[in-house]
Amino acid sequence: MLGNIRFIGELFKLRMLTIKIMNFCISKLLKSRDEEQLECLCKLISTIGKTYEEEYDAKYQRAVAESKSSGKQLQIQLTKLDVYLDEMKKLSQSEDLSSRIKFMLMDVLDLKQNRWVPYREGEKPKTKKNTKKKTKEKERLEKEGRGDDQSSYRPPPKMTSQPREMKLGPTKAWSKGAGLTPTAVQTGGGRYSALLDDSVLLYPVQV
Repeated sequence: MLGNIRFIGELFKLRMLTIKIMNFCISKLLKSRDEEQLECLCKLISTIGKTYEEEYDAKYQRAVAESKSSGKQLQIQLTKLDVYLDEMKKLSQSEDLSSRIKFMLMDVLDLKQNRWVPYREGEKPKTKKNTKKKTKEKERLEKEGRGDDQSSYRPPPKMTSQPREMKLGPTKAWSKGAGLTPTAVQTGGGRYSALLDDSVLLYPVQV
């Protein structure tokens, strides 16, 4: 049912149906207090609201011009959309309808106040060009945030002090040596002494 209602609305937007037909459909749906019919009404007005008002204004201006030129009384057989919206506003405050339908009615009223522009219209599919542009912008911002500029690079300070001499000695658990001979070892420019024995646990001692 909703699909058919939207299809009718799209035909009207393409000027394949007249505003008189839309006027009849809205009036018919609004007179019914059936919630299914009211849901269709909300769908129809949400679809054709902007086009309906444009068509009504154009016909009204032509009718005024013809009335002035002919001197006859102004006659227009269409109902302004605001009249229907006022009736929908009253229905949205009715206690006989479910909350779901009342929220639908209020959504249509909000859409009218927003000049028939959906609030989520800005959420459109992203193009490849826009995605690539945003990616480059993101990379540029990340680069600035990390400070990748080579001109701001500062090397770490150089070590100027010589390594302090260390010696390796036995643990406290080892009290007496059995013929252990200290041997000097030269490594990395520093001088170390060690007791060579596999049975002894050696530990570093600062000189």
